[in-house]
Amino acid sequence: SQIARSEKEIRFYAVDPWNRVEFYQNHFQKHLSHVESRGGSPRAAFDRNVQESGLGHFIHPVQMNSVDFARTLPNGSVDFAFLDGDHTFVGLMADLRAWWPKMQSH
Repeated sequence: SQIARSEKEIRFYAVDPWNRVEFYQNHFQKHLSHVESRGGSPRAAFDRNVQESGLGHFIHPVQMNSVDFARTLPNGSVDFAFLDGDHTFVGLMADLRAWWPKMQSH
């Protein structure tokens, strides 16, 4: 992939609690058969997909809440963030407040 060929130090943190079984069952019912075929849990499916992508050395799974993980990063240290949070207004605002200071200004 172009990411691998860039020769840049790139680190993707994939942050998810991976423990909300009822959320996955209610919101991703149509994907459960895929998850079952990829290891039986959302985390196992994620790990298998990463392994098969050949980009595992770039992707660092972090099993925790995104707001808690943001607190571990220095302000201004993040180039790019893709936030796919809990899909509630309160959750979105918490993510934005936590991650906005982490973003580098260019």
